[in-house]
Amino acid sequence: YFDQNYLWYQLSPDPSPAGFNTVDGYFDALLYGGGDAIPGGGGALWPADRYSGYQSTESFNRFFGDGRTLGYGVAVNGLEAVAQGATRLFVRYIEPLSPAAQSGVLAGGLQRGDEILAINNTRVATLIAADDFSALSANAAGDALRLDVRRGAGPTVVVVLSAAEFALTPVQSGQRVFSQNGRRIGYVFVKDMISQVGSPLATTMASFRNQGIDELVLDLRYNGGGLVSMGGTVASYASGSPQNGKVYTRLLYND
Repeated sequence: YFDQNYLWYQLSPDPSPAGFNTVDGYFDALLYGGGDAIPGGGGALWPADRYSGYQSTESFNRFFGDGRTLGYGVAVNGLEAVAQGATRLFVRYIEPLSPAAQSGVLAGGLQRGDEILAINNTRVATLIAADDFSALSANAAGDALRLDVRRGAGPTVVVVLSAAEFALTPVQSGQRVFSQNGRRIGYVFVKDMISQVGSPLATTMASFRNQGIDELVLDLRYNGGGLVSMGGTVASYASGSPQNGKVYTRLLYND
């Protein structure tokens, strides 16, 4: 696959797979590390490849086709904690239909801002130091995740989640309209660039138009990407008619 389709197939490393014990290790060794001149780029250099990944066909079809995922539905501020050398970890996002949202130990289930003290009995300071949050990704339905959690100044409670397949909620908070200094502001949160965004976002934008909003807040903070075509659709809603017909993205292929 790399030899035929990879953009940097002529420049990337080509190690023998015999030297690797895992698919992850071999895949990472194949990725292009950057530094070569871009043809016609005026001296600019190719960046390192931080875009490529792989997943099972089942997982791909579940997400892009069905708009569903398998897991616990909890995300944390791990990237920031590692970068800042922090020792505390907090919930940054909960999928609304996930096991995390439906956990009954805390009122309303796990919520953004809850502090996680330990994951599967390992203190978060250890996980942050190792940059290892893999326990939050399930391998199969029924996998268990134990979280020691504290909300505000409350007591520490133990939350045990069971991994399950659930529907994603890619568009949220679509009917929130604020008024400030005589301006009406519409707010909408778009989590995943999948085809299931189309209908609810169209409904939201029609509602905003009917309410005469002056400003649009398009919240993409936790958006992990997805379909380029859906990204173009979302961008077109925000850009307005003067931008119609302009290029949103241009795809580049190898020879």
